[in-house]
Amino acid sequence: MRLFVPPFFNATVDEHAGRALTELTTTAILRRGIPLIQTEAALAQSRKENAAGPEGLYMETARSLQATHLLIGTVHEYRYKTDLDGNPAVGLTLRLVDATDGRTVWQDSRSEVGFMFASLSTVAGKAVRSLVRRIPF
Repeated sequence: MRLFVPPFFNATVDEHAGRALTELTTTAILRRGIPLIQTEAALAQSRKENAAGPEGLYMETARSLQATHLLIGTVHEYRYKTDLDGNPAVGLTLRLVDATDGRTVWQDSRSEVGFMFASLSTVAGKAVRSLVRRIPF
């Protein structure tokens, strides 16, 4: 498998959520022993907004890198809740796509809420590791 992971879509108000979860996810993937074909040039290319939709550009970039698969992510929650405890909450969806035909071969979502003295990064890492363990590599 040759995997390309473009920057995740950020559906939160935190401007850094997409990058934070992308980095945590690629780290978890590498820890599983799955090599990535990331390059700074490829990541910069996948951030361009002038293509016909981000997925089209991601597929184009993945194919140019000769990737077999593409992992697309969406961060849908990344914040400290505003309740009495202010617990950190993270929500993430990952989708594994076959780069040759654009077919989704796996998709899953995970949400986590921290308790007591948990940090946002700790909760995000837990959610990411749980999802990455489920990816059928």
